[in-house]
Amino acid sequence: MVGQLTQAHFRNEPFFIPGLDLPEGDVVWVQTDRGAVGYSEILQTLGLVNHPRLHTINLTDDDSLHKLTRPEIKIEEFIRLERLRLTISQRIAALGAGTVILDLYEEFQTGRMGDSHRMAYEGRSNLRWAINMNVCLIGIPYTFKQTTLKKAARAQDRQAGSLLGQASANYKIAIVDPEETGKACYYLHVKPGPGEGMPAVHKVQRNAHGFFEPYDGPDDAEEAQNETKDRQAFYDLLPEEFRANEAVEIAQSRHICSRMTTFRWLSAFADQGLLKRPDRDNPFWVKT
Repeated sequence: MVGQLTQAHFRNEPFFIPGLDLPEGDVVWVQTDRGAVGYSEILQTLGLVNHPRLHTINLTDDDSLHKLTRPEIKIEEFIRLERLRLTISQRIAALGAGTVILDLYEEFQTGRMGDSHRMAYEGRSNLRWAINMNVCLIGIPYTFKQTTLKKAARAQDRQAGSLLGQASANYKIAIVDPEETGKACYYLHVKPGPGEGMPAVHKVQRNAHGFFEPYDGPDDAEEAQNETKDRQAFYDLLPEEFRANEAVEIAQSRHICSRMTTFRWLSAFADQGLLKRPDRDNPFWVKT
């Protein structure tokens, strides 16, 4: 999702979650849990490989940064974190960055859930770090990434772990997996900061590339499965070229769906690249 947000930012396009837009400037992606090769596939899919405005700092490939994260008995954790923040700040100082992505966010906190005072201090430290760098700081907890996996962890475990990242966050996003709800889609719970909008819930699904996109189908998983079958049957019945009213007639004569649903499905087919929408030169919908 963060990659999609970055992609939309570079294209000057609005993100599909209203109000979630990055500030002006380049993006720095601080990668901690795998080498650059591990990130190459998603960057290639997003068209962001070697993008001039995307800068990466990889703790796995960078020997000096990796050593900065080494736990040492004689050094307090907060001192180690300050050294890591300072080193990264120095590296991005001349990049003109407006956004810094911390992936994973746990690398910048000790993770001591039982110590509320320490957790609050570390949360404020990251907030002050963002203010001093004058950037938007996006933290990706591992507990958030687990929602992209099947039954990666219990919901209560993910919720508890994400508190580390949300303790000082101004803009919070939580994602609920269909495995947890039995529903047909993911639920994104978005809570903007004070004065920045009202909390909202967005229904999304993952496309063939694994990216999130808005979902407008039924919530019930069985109903969604039936709709998928009906939609495919409807698509198979469509001729190579047709007008909208012809599609409606096909759907209603076979009792497949309503007029409104027909237009929703046509739009979905077009978004998936299965249909080409009518334009000034051609009044027909065309299968691709």
